[in-house]
Amino acid sequence: SNGRGTILTFSAWVKRERLGSLSTIFIANDYATYGEALEFNTSNQINYYCIKTTGGVYDWNYVTNRTFEDTSKWYHVYLRRDTTDTTAADRIQLYIDGERITSWNTETQSADNRTGWMNQTTYENSFGNTSNASYVRGIGYLAEVNMIDGSNPAVSTFGETDTSTGRWVPKTLTGITYGTNGFRMEFANTAGQTIGDDTSGNGNDLTVTNLDGNDVTTDSPTQNHATLHGVIKNTYIQISEGNLKAAQTGGSQGNVAASNMPLSSGKYYCEVTITTAGPTLFLIGVGKESDYRDHYTQDNPLSKIEGAYIRSDTGQGYTTRGDVGTYTSGTYGSSF
Repeated sequence: SNGRGTILTFSAWVKRERLGSLSTIFIANDYATYGEALEFNTSNQINYYCIKTTGGVYDWNYVTNRTFEDTSKWYHVYLRRDTTDTTAADRIQLYIDGERITSWNTETQSADNRTGWMNQTTYENSFGNTSNASYVRGIGYLAEVNMIDGSNPAVSTFGETDTSTGRWVPKTLTGITYGTNGFRMEFANTAGQTIGDDTSGNGNDLTVTNLDGNDVTTDSPTQNHATLHGVIKNTYIQISEGNLKAAQTGGSQGNVAASNMPLSSGKYYCEVTITTAGPTLFLIGVGKESDYRDHYTQDNPLSKIEGAYIRSDTGQGYTTRGDVGTYTSGTYGSSF
């Protein structure tokens, strides 16, 4: 299509799983010298770059000043690339939740008519991770991924401000011309459609790697679910599976993990599946956020985090008072 390699639009909704490590939104490279990538770096900034010149010189390189450290929300990431634009500062445009990023830690602008690797067939194009075991850096959650080949529909094509909440939310997509290599990924797993299917009408299906129906979730930009906090947790707790699974890998007791969405009022509901329960003091419950933040690193914080919990092996219930460091107990049900 017109503008192949110079003009591209990319739009995706992203929910981060982990912080402080490289996390790929998309990447197209040879895992050696050449490559184009949009990713979160180890400082939790967004980095968009292209290295196409021999010797590893950047064709363009943008690193935001802003960091993105909220693992409880969906970010809308919109990228407009048009290296034919006569205004150098407008050739690369990045929007987060409908707002254009204008403050950069690094801003290496593209020269006129530079081409990138994404949207071409020279190298593999990957989304949400890489297929090279030496470069694994998963993003967490992706939704409504769109790549438009050869044109730049506005950010308002993909989202709008909810007038009642002021939040940037997805909108119904209409009137998009995807171009030859363009695609739309809705990641459905229903009759007649599989996870990697391109629903733009182009038939540019993606190859799905290490994903199946169990990895498709109702957690979405329009129905955001709580997950476990991947950072504020005890050292001996490992979080995986999109921050939905917690496992104790050492220590004696009191290794705790909590939701990344503290509750303030109203009624809430959650489900927990136990795959392996420890012999003692394996607890599920509700605790006071400020106590948790003060004591989650300590051994056996049970008597320090005010709340109510049920024990795995006996069904014994605990009601704790974090202010005085004591707790009372009673039997509320059977063991897990």
